[in-house]
Amino acid sequence: MIIKRTIPYAILTTALVIIVAGSIAIPGAKNTHAAPPAQDGAQRSITVSGFGLAAGSPDIAYMNIGVETYGPDVGAALEENNTRMQAVIDALSTNGVAAEDIRTDHFNIYQERNGGAPLESQPAGEPANQYRVTNIVRVMVRDVDQIPTLLSAAIDAGANQIHGVNFALASPGALEAEARTMALEDARARAQQLADELGVSLGAVLQITEGSGAGMPFAADSVGGRGGGGPPISMGSLDVSVTLQVTFAIE
Repeated sequence: MIIKRTIPYAILTTALVIIVAGSIAIPGAKNTHAAPPAQDGAQRSITVSGFGLAAGSPDIAYMNIGVETYGPDVGAALEENNTRMQAVIDALSTNGVAAEDIRTDHFNIYQERNGGAPLESQPAGEPANQYRVTNIVRVMVRDVDQIPTLLSAAIDAGANQIHGVNFALASPGALEAEARTMALEDARARAQQLADELGVSLGAVLQITEGSGAGMPFAADSVGGRGGGGPPISMGSLDVSVTLQVTFAIE
């Protein structure tokens, strides 16, 4: 006897669907739609430092000039100091220094005990305790050629404290601009050298950071003593430097 078995249509359909669906996810099948390459958007660049230095002649100067007196009586030491200091200020004014260019920088009264170095105003036999009175003014000199004359006049008037002569530039802007241009040219040359070594092309400037500083003022030797002509002063030159950190795009 022949027995016929009938498979329900719904079951057959389900089996076909499973087979077809399984064919889509066959392990090892090749995907023809490759993912696009990752793009982080970073700009390729080179960062270098450039240096520029420009020199110029100083046109102003600052001097610290003063009087120091000693004595066993504070009132007498102060009175002597006041008299000599006023004579120094008058001598500076007579030689062309304006009142607004003279200001007190340091004033001090100090009691020295138990001896010390020989004191120029201490009479023989005086007790060891002494009072030291110091008055220092800071003088701005707008005509640097007058410096020897001013120093000589101050010393002749009674100054015995001259701590230094510092030169400066009244308007360093022009030298700063010159140094800045040199620094940028230096940075570009350095970046171009690196780009050539790497085989890339130098692009636009992306960022600039500046650091600048004037050269240290020339300081003349301290001057001491009384009398004599004006001391020789060498002004030399002052340097203004600029450092730039520059970032260039590369292609």
